[in-house]
Amino acid sequence: MAWVEKVNRKKGHARRVGHRGPGRRQRYKTFTRKADADLFAATVETDLARDDWTDFQLCRTSQGSWGDLGQAPEMVGRPRKKEDSASGIH
Repeated sequence: MAWVEKVNRKKGHARRVGHRGPGRRQRYKTFTRKADADLFAATVETDLARDDWTDFQLCRTSQGSWGDLGQAPEMVGRPRKKEDSASGIH
């Protein structure tokens, strides 16, 4: 379940969306517009219900730290050169 809370800032207000991921860890994301916060909360609830949830904090992970996580992204696409195709590099 996701929730939206109002947060005071120096320049007005913001909305913070909180939710629990599949690991039961609380996560938050902040928005300046209420409509964006409500949309994100609805999207998170739908994704959790469909079991299609993605950790948005991993989207900010740099390429160098993927090795630390043990979840290196797969290489997708076709070889760029004939030499690459023969050696198996994509």
